[in-house]
Amino acid sequence: MNKKDYQQQYYIDHREGIRERRRLWWIAQIETYRGEKRQKRQVENMSKINKVTLNRWRWKRRLHLISLLGSKCRKCGIDDPRVLQINHINGNGIKDYKKRGSNGLYNDILSGKRRKDDLELLCANCNVLYEYEQGRRYAGLGLDKD
Repeated sequence: MNKKDYQQQYYIDHREGIRERRRLWWIAQIETYRGEKRQKRQVENMSKINKVTLNRWRWKRRLHLISLLGSKCRKCGIDDPRVLQINHINGNGIKDYKKRGSNGLYNDILSGKRRKDDLELLCANCNVLYEYEQGRRYAGLGLDKD
């Protein structure tokens, strides 16, 4: 008897047990799938709620940080918090960001671990102009850094 004949004969002899095991396996798969789907929906709903809460918390923290740094642009005086940015006077903002990330920087400033004397608030426009004046941006002006 070759392997194929043996498998056919085994199936005929054990048909009921094999069908029962298949049925139970499918029931388990369906329950697992439904459970995963339900769990996924719960996670998606929670993540929507958490995103809203997290965004509110970040916005409040940003407003608090802006108030600590003077609440308005140092050059033009605009006080709209949507356009205010933190400028590193010494120009080490990229190193600071890579070391701490934006959240880490905010946390360190608010907790007092990071000094504020080399930071200033500038609006987006004044910040870009400051970067050009410092020679850190050249794109689009026809000025080459050579």
